[in-house]
Amino acid sequence: MSVTVDPKKKVTVELLRDLADAKVDIVFVHGLHDDTWKAENGFCWPETLLPAKAPHARILSLKYPVDSVFFNGEGNLLRTSSRLINKLTDLRKDEQSKSRPAIFVAHCLGGMVLENALVNASKDDEQKALIPCVRGVLLLGSPHFAAGAEGLKAVKNYYRYFRGADASVPNDDDLREELQHLATIPQAFQALQTSSESKFEVKSFYASEGDVIVGKTLAKWSEKSSPQSLGRSHLQLSQYEDESDDDLEDVLRILIRWLSQIDQASGPREQTGSGDVSNATFSGSHNSGMQLGQNTGNSTFSWGNGK
Repeated sequence: MSVTVDPKKKVTVELLRDLADAKVDIVFVHGLHDDTWKAENGFCWPETLLPAKAPHARILSLKYPVDSVFFNGEGNLLRTSSRLINKLTDLRKDEQSKSRPAIFVAHCLGGMVLENALVNASKDDEQKALIPCVRGVLLLGSPHFAAGAEGLKAVKNYYRYFRGADASVPNDDDLREELQHLATIPQAFQALQTSSESKFEVKSFYASEGDVIVGKTLAKWSEKSSPQSLGRSHLQLSQYEDESDDDLEDVLRILIRWLSQIDQASGPREQTGSGDVSNATFSGSHNSGMQLGQNTGNSTFSWGNGK
C-alpha cells in the first residue's frame, strides 16, 4: 500500500448529514486515504448507517492532504492540524452550534493529526473554545510513537506501510528527527485529556489480523489505556461491509454510550421537526434507530441502539 500525492488537495470538510437543530457533532478524520470509511462493496457506515443510530447528530468528515503531515516536517503537521480545527470552528460559530458537544472518530494517521490538532487548539485563543465541547475521541488503529529504539523500529514499519513495501526507508538520523516531534503528540494529548478544561473520554482499537501496522502497544495513547482488539486488518478497522459485522457493533457501542451520556446531560427538549438535509437514505429491515421527524409522543429523545 502506498499514498498517491495530490499537490492541489487542501483541507476540506464534507457534511455527510446536516441537521439544523443537531444535539451533537460527530466528526470523522480519515487515515491514509480520504475514502477510508468506504468498504469495497461501497458501504460507507458513517453516511449510510450512523444517521439512524444517531438521529440527532450532524455528521462531518474532515479531509486533509496526507502527504503534508507525515515525514514532511513538524511545521506542515502543525499547519494542517490548525486548518482542520479552523474548518470545524467555522461551522460552529453561530450561537446554536458553538457550544454543541462533539465526538471525533479517527483512523490510522488521522488519529495522530486529530490529537495534535486538539492539543494545539487548546493553546489558541480562538480555537480553545472547542475543547470543553469534546466528549469522546475514538481511535481506530492510530499510532502513538515513543522515543527510543522501539519507537524508531515502529516508525520504520509505519513508513513502509505509508510509502509502500518497496519504498526506500530514510536513514536512522532522519527517522530520529521525525520521531522527535511525533513522540511529543501522545504525551501532550494525554496531558490535555487529564486537564481541568477537558471532559472527554478516549477509546482506542487496533487490528489483530493481517500485517500488524499498529499493535496493542502502539495503540496505547496513555500508560493506563487498554486498547481493544478487533478481528480484522488495519485498513478494515474503518471499513465494514454491512451493519451485521460484530466489530462494527463494538465500535458503535462506544459511540452510542457517549451519545446517551450527552442526551442525559442535556435533558429533554421539545421536538421541532427534522430539519435533515442528509443525502443518506433510510430503508431496509435493519433500520431501527429513531428517524428524524418521527413522532415519538413525548419530548425526550433517545439514541437508536438496536439492529
